[in-house]
Amino acid sequence: AHHPTAILATLAALRGKVGGTARILAVLEPRSNTMKMGISKNDLAPSLGRADEVFLFQPHHIPWQVAEVADACVQPAHWSADLDTLVEMVVKTAQP
Repeated sequence: AHHPTAILATLAALRGKVGGTARILAVLEPRSNTMKMGISKNDLAPSLGRADEVFLFQPHHIPWQVAEVADACVQPAHWSADLDTLVEMVVKTAQP
């Protein structure tokens, strides 16, 4: 999904499909032009609310910090500017 409204709808549908006991890990890289510009950055944390844990990638070329989104999330949220590090975090968390 490329917009907070679409992220929310996707996670809501997934939560409806898997129920309340399955873990949902959301991974987000701001890639669309509007995401890169930060137009909807204040809507990202609420849109990720149906995930159990959030992982955010910080591209070097965007003018805002994904750490602000991580801080605004109600669930555990992690971020990294290093893709390999972020992948390691996701893999470690995804393991039972």
